[in-house]
Amino acid sequence: MGIAHSANFTQCGIEYMNSPDLIAKYGYDGPTPGIPHNRSTQITYRGCQEVCGQGIEFFPWETISSTMTTWILPTIGVLLQAPFESNAFRRTFLAITRWVGSPIASFSYTLWNISVSGKCAMIGMSIELFPQLFEIVGNRGLVDMAIRYEDRIPDPDSDFASIRDSFYLLATMNQFKMREDASRRKEAEGLLRIVLFSKDLRLSKPDEKLKEIRRRYAEDLRAGRRRGVVPVFISTLWFLFSLVISIQTAFGSIGENSTAHDLALGLLLSWLPVMILCSIIDRNPVAPGNLRKKLNKLVDKVREALMDDDLRAQYIATFNARGLQKQEELASWVIKISTQAKHMDNFFTDFAGQGRVRWHYGAA
Repeated sequence: MGIAHSANFTQCGIEYMNSPDLIAKYGYDGPTPGIPHNRSTQITYRGCQEVCGQGIEFFPWETISSTMTTWILPTIGVLLQAPFESNAFRRTFLAITRWVGSPIASFSYTLWNISVSGKCAMIGMSIELFPQLFEIVGNRGLVDMAIRYEDRIPDPDSDFASIRDSFYLLATMNQFKMREDASRRKEAEGLLRIVLFSKDLRLSKPDEKLKEIRRRYAEDLRAGRRRGVVPVFISTLWFLFSLVISIQTAFGSIGENSTAHDLALGLLLSWLPVMILCSIIDRNPVAPGNLRKKLNKLVDKVREALMDDDLRAQYIATFNARGLQKQEELASWVIKISTQAKHMDNFFTDFAGQGRVRWHYGAA
């Protein structure tokens, strides 16, 4: 048989099954797990090339349209609900490339951040300042941030609500990259602890209170979170339903190329709806650029207060009023942070949530 420019697998299949000579010459004798062995319907790859040629047989429009309505269009609909950034075409394109090119890595980053957010939601530390101080003070208070459904919601001005707002901000900060030079300093961690948990630090403007600013920012973040879990969840159920039908059809109609291709396409894209669903459940802001400016503004307010000699002295004086131990060492740490604070402007740089940046672990 000569090599043809196009292939007709239906015709060459009939030709092969009706020719004992071709069956004897090109019949497949290898293993066929899950499929009964039959030389009259199973041909080797070399035999397929000789009998059918090396050309291409296009699917009919009915098959193409069925695949589009079953997989392509629902997949596009799910992809459009991905956590894209507004007015950032290049970053959106790079994010899609990363999700499609390395879905497992992107998925793991998203699940990691959800795990960190869960820890922030369940456990709070009532102590503030720096990691070294946990050993110095020895007062580590664990606060369960979960409340029962029937319990009354705590007052917004309560300590419970305050620590809850602090950890909500921390979970949001966790999705942003920090300045590389600032993140390497231990004082940067201490600065963030004061930003998130301090109640005694006075700001440069007398009418501003750090606790109130945190509460207001947390409320804005909760109101601005992207929602839409229910539509994506319904799309995911439809995707899984189509996948189940394809699996059933593939094993019920063995030998149909279009059925096998539908199943392969469904398995190839099965990670996408779950990835989109988890990314929306994750703390995903609508406008990361605007959120980054707010977080940097919050950090800058604390930086300015710590660099002010009078405000810093008043803050250190509160250690004695609270009866903290190792007050000289605490004061020394505050002075070190204030010295390095002038180098920590523009603290958060880029949005790195949902696997956008490799090896990103965040501030938390």
